[in-house]
Amino acid sequence: MNRLYIVRHGVTIENEQGICQGQSEGTLSEAAFIQTEALAEKLKSVKFKMCFSSPLKRALITSQQLAKHLDDLEINLDYRLLEWDMGLLEGKKFPEDFDILNNEYETENVNVVYMRLDKFLDDILSRYTNANILVVSHGLAIKMMEFILTKKKFENCTIPENSSFTIYEG
Repeated sequence: MNRLYIVRHGVTIENEQGICQGQSEGTLSEAAFIQTEALAEKLKSVKFKMCFSSPLKRALITSQQLAKHLDDLEINLDYRLLEWDMGLLEGKKFPEDFDILNNEYETENVNVVYMRLDKFLDDILSRYTNANILVVSHGLAIKMMEFILTKKKFENCTIPENSSFTIYEG
């Protein structure tokens, strides 16, 4: 059985300001490096087979920082791990009543996000056996993976904290 450790990237300046990043780069804050060091300490006893990361800098830098503490773990970039395209919201403050399922902001379609992340999960879970796999991505993408892995209905939801991880077995 595989074990996925799904990590959200470190906190960005934009996260701290409530600004929607979507598929724009964002800039990791000073706190991100401290958070990621603490996360690496929690994960250092796990022997990972592979790391997959979103190519956006905030996830990639988080992956690189983790990898150097995890036996220089190899990082594979995968565009399917990108955050949702947030359309008209990118670079703007999140509205208080934001609902990812309401497409008034021309965000990426929920079915498109589901399909790309489902394909990613299917690919890695079929490629590895009895492996610990590190996946570094973004808040809304991680929530979608959670719904895929637990087979729950995707609903408007809270996203995981920066530099947090969740373990899924499959």
